[in-house]
Amino acid sequence: MAPFDAFTEKRLDESRLGPQGRPTGGVGVRSAGPCVSRRLIAGVGHAGQASSARHLEDEEPLDEHDPPVPRDAERLLAHAVLERIADENPIVHLSKAKGVQIGKLTKHERDEQIRPFESPEQLDRFLAVALQPSYAPYGRAWEVMARCGLRPSEAYALKPGDLDLTAKTVRVERALDLDRSVKATKTHETRTVRLSATAVESLKKHLTWLKTETLRRGWGEPQWLFPDEQNEPLRADTGQKSFRRACRQAGVTEHTPYDCRHSYVSWMLQPGAPLGYVNKQIGHRNPTTTLTLYADWVKNDALDARLADLLEPDLGTKPPKRAITAGFSDNLTAVSD
Repeated sequence: MAPFDAFTEKRLDESRLGPQGRPTGGVGVRSAGPCVSRRLIAGVGHAGQASSARHLEDEEPLDEHDPPVPRDAERLLAHAVLERIADENPIVHLSKAKGVQIGKLTKHERDEQIRPFESPEQLDRFLAVALQPSYAPYGRAWEVMARCGLRPSEAYALKPGDLDLTAKTVRVERALDLDRSVKATKTHETRTVRLSATAVESLKKHLTWLKTETLRRGWGEPQWLFPDEQNEPLRADTGQKSFRRACRQAGVTEHTPYDCRHSYVSWMLQPGAPLGYVNKQIGHRNPTTTLTLYADWVKNDALDARLADLLEPDLGTKPPKRAITAGFSDNLTAVSD
């Protein structure tokens, strides 16, 4: 997809940049560091569409000694991908700059963006607020993200026919773009995600709500599993704001919808869930990607301690006994080796 639509380009040209191609704050794009690049990109995107875990008010202050940027457009587009405002950089294959490598975040950037809830109990406290009628249907969508590891763009794009509650699965074959148009998933693949028992029961309640809402509004048939009041897909920017409000109401640290997915992956890997299974659930192309992003969350000291003795003999038990026949008798005599 194109990294910016016409609306965004217009704002970039007219609102954020002056006649000499300088941001309104007086800092030239060529001399702007990553922090300013991100601010600029987030400023020209549609409000609330950036799904980065970091918010603009938390950005580091501008360092006036930031080095010059020889490829302004390339740098801006690269940071657009890092901030999840754009899905891909159309000139990435022409890039030779080592400072910005798409898909290869620094450890600091990875730690900043991957922020799961502190504990399952904290998530439950959040969901107790998010599943109230005032947040419907966003609350159910967020719960699906947290219990199945879906990306927000995938959860918002689900349709009722994607569910198979008998088999306890959901088919993920599409995603939503920033303008709510349908696109392929990030890996351009369809996958089948297994649902937990809790997720199945929650979705049964949601389908009851959806049926009631469809009749009340006279839709005929719901087009989406999580529709808005016009039977259209949910808006990501509205969901972003509502999510923060629900966090404050629940008294938990402020998070973003994407952190539901991060929580799922982290809590699955910590107790030792097979990496291959988690990788299939969340839709990464290969387990290496999952391990690279979530390496810090795979640590489990208790499991490591048990694995250290995995090949040790069990010295506290007697040797196994072998049953043999004595002569031609049918009776068996137990003899130790």
